[in-house]
Amino acid sequence: MSGRARRRWAASFGSLVLALSLASPATASPSGDEPLGTTTSTSLPVATSNDVLVPGDGTEGAESTTTTVATTTVSEDGADDGTLVALVVAGLVLVALAVAVLTWRYWAATRPPPVGSDHG
Repeated sequence: MSGRARRRWAASFGSLVLALSLASPATASPSGDEPLGTTTSTSLPVATSNDVLVPGDGTEGAESTTTTVATTTVSEDGADDGTLVALVVAGLVLVALAVAVLTWRYWAATRPPPVGSDHG
């Protein structure tokens, strides 16, 4: 690293440290004598004359209908979570190997000839 690049890097690093130190939140005094701030809150009493919640979904006669619960069945003939994770990991490994082989083939096909050779 040349002297100019080192000075540029040091100036960039110093600017970053300065910006982060100026952006940090202010802290309270160590003695704790000074108040940090006061908060004032006001509340208004709210009175309702009737119940706002109405049973049903808003359609006529919805409150008189009954709801049935669908039964769920769990089948154990499928793959469990561990098998599914293993299949996903194996698929990702195969994709990585394919990318590695294609990268190697591209590198071998585009490699320039040696400097002192008659090729080219």
